[in-house]
Formats: sequence, structure tokens, C-alpha cells
Amino acid sequence: IEFLEEETGVPYQWGAYSQVMIQDFLYGAMENTSATTFGDFFWVDSRAFLLDRNYIGVIAHEATHQWFGDLITARDDADHWLQESFATFYPGLFQGAVFGADEQAWYYRGNFNGALTAGEKNSSPVSHSEAGSGRHYPKGASVLYMLYHELGRENFRRGIQLYLDRYKFQGVVTQDLQKAFMDATGINTD
Repeated sequence: IEFLEEETGVPYQWGAYSQVMIQDFLYGAMENTSATTFGDFFWVDSRAFLLDRNYIGVIAHEATHQWFGDLITARDDADHWLQESFATFYPGLFQGAVFGADEQAWYYRGNFNGALTAGEKNSSPVSHSEAGSGRHYPKGASVLYMLYHELGRENFRRGIQLYLDRYKFQGVVTQDLQKAFMDATGINTD
């Protein structure tokens, strides 16, 4: 939570944050305002965590939804990417902060490969109601990663802070994100 507050420039808006394990949960994990529900298969002991089964990425993904999904929400299906792409992008930054640059590079490489694979199935843009998970998650995160590098870290962060502050507790569309970047940085993101 502290990492996301720092990266977005926007404080956590809810009074508490909980993580709850559910037996036979239908999904892997699901964000809810102020809480994340996880399937009990995400429970690991300290040894498994060190060896091969930590779920830091899932935890960071769902926590990111406290900003992108709960604080602001996509107005319609075409802009669902505005929630899932950010929740896929920020875990890479977090993993880089925790585990180092190599881990971060591998994380984003996996997203790039996922986006390329999705491109073999359809050519829908990320902002399309039929784009699907391959576009909304890895391609959207790849678009954000590109913006992060093209704009630079500080400009990116300024754009995100303005976006979240300007549209908090509202429904958003892709043009809202683009306008926030342009207003915060003066850079045309067309």
C-alpha cells in the first residue's frame, strides 16, 4: 500500500485493508473496496515462498485495484483495460523494488510476450469491448510501460496523480487518462 501511495502520489482512500482466504473460491483473487479475497490455494509457508510459490505479483495486482478499479472505475467495457492494465503494470515496478532490476525486466518481458501472443488471435486495440484479457492485462501493461519510459518516471507519476485526483470516485474512459497526461506534462500523447 505504501509503495502504491508513493508511486501514484495519491494516498490510500479507505480506512483499512484486509486480505481474506476463501476455501473453494471460484476465482484466483478478487479486489473489493478495502479488501482482497484470495483462493486458499494461494496460502504458502515460508519455505514454499522462498522456493517457487510466492504470489507477490497477485497481491500487488489486487492491491493496485484499490486505486484503479475502486477509486476510479472504467465507465464501460471498452475501457476495462484502465483497471486491469494498471493492476498488471504496477506489480512489475513493485517486484523491481523488492527483487531487483532483473526480476522487473523478466516480469515486463512476460507481459510483452503475452501481448504478442494475444495479437495472433485478434487485432483489437486495448480500448475495445471485445479486446479480451490478452489486451486488457499484458498489452495494456505494455502500453503503460512504454509511456513510463517515453514520458519519464516523474512525468508519468505526475500524469497518474492528476488522473486519479481529477477523476476519483468517477467512471473514466481512455481519453480521461490521455488528457491527464497531457495536462500534467504538456506532452502530446496522441
